[in-house]
Amino acid sequence: MGWTKVESLEHENPPSALDDPSPSQSVWVRLQNGIQQDAEEFRRSGGECKLDHVSDNQVRLLNSGAGIAAVITADLDAKTIEYRYEAERDSIAVPEQGILTIRRHGKPEQLYSADQPVSPEQARRMILEPALFPDLPTDQAVA
Repeated sequence: MGWTKVESLEHENPPSALDDPSPSQSVWVRLQNGIQQDAEEFRRSGGECKLDHVSDNQVRLLNSGAGIAAVITADLDAKTIEYRYEAERDSIAVPEQGILTIRRHGKPEQLYSADQPVSPEQARRMILEPALFPDLPTDQAVA
């Protein structure tokens, strides 16, 4: 069967939410759980941060000591996770926003950054490091 036939069948009979518990949702939940663990670990090591679950699809991690917040928002329909930074004080410079995509690679869905697969830990580090450790040199924060 050609791809056009498959597309036609899928368009005529789209899967319902009950048939397919969203794999994208499980990627988002794992990312949130990891962010929660990272925040707890940061606090245990003496850092000041607060994690708020703004909505089902958004979390905000504030490093009050540095005056920087990371806001992470999932758009599961678009299969994207966007992150941006907010300064809590006027004198604070923050990095630009970023985006991760959720793609199917084999059976499980996974995160991608700039067309490169990233592990959940790499994704969390990429998102949280500028907020939790803003004094790291840029090249070290990206590595």
